[in-house]
Amino acid sequence: MERVEVDGQWCAVKEMEYKVSGKRMCVYCRKMFEFGDKVVLMINNWKIFPNRMVHKRCMDELGGAEACVRELKLRYHTAEELRKEAERLWCT
Repeated sequence: MERVEVDGQWCAVKEMEYKVSGKRMCVYCRKMFEFGDKVVLMINNWKIFPNRMVHKRCMDELGGAEACVRELKLRYHTAEELRKEAERLWCT
């Protein structure tokens, strides 16, 4: 297991083989994980973003674990801002 630090917060990155078929989706390529896929689990206990799983090849295309964690953080915070704005508009 590898530990990646992003902006002073730690995220554990664990590579493994997916043992179930069709239960979860990669947040990058939006394809369902299939049995035997090489995946990477990103665990940070909601400190940076919710725990996520991505294809190893998607992480490698982004430039490695640190780049992947930074991208997930950016996507999560952007989505949170959009959610808050939508909630503000609908609730007023």
